[in-house]
Amino acid sequence: MDSLYHLNNTHLGKNVSTIHEELAEKGMFFASINALVYRSDQPQILQIPGPYKSIETFGPPYFVLGNFHLTSKPI
Repeated sequence: MDSLYHLNNTHLGKNVSTIHEELAEKGMFFASINALVYRSDQPQILQIPGPYKSIETFGPPYFVLGNFHLTSKPI
């Protein structure tokens, strides 16, 4: 949970823009593949194996980190 959720949603300051947020602001399509920092401006559901099953987060339109992935539709 710490690296998948808290790193992007609580530890990373709101005054810092990620590359994903910068690209979204410019209206560009982008993806996050195997990057721990994935925060973007779109609410998403992160599907994860194990006891949590899914997490609400903010991520790019396309995200893959091994077996973890965002659902095909934003929330």
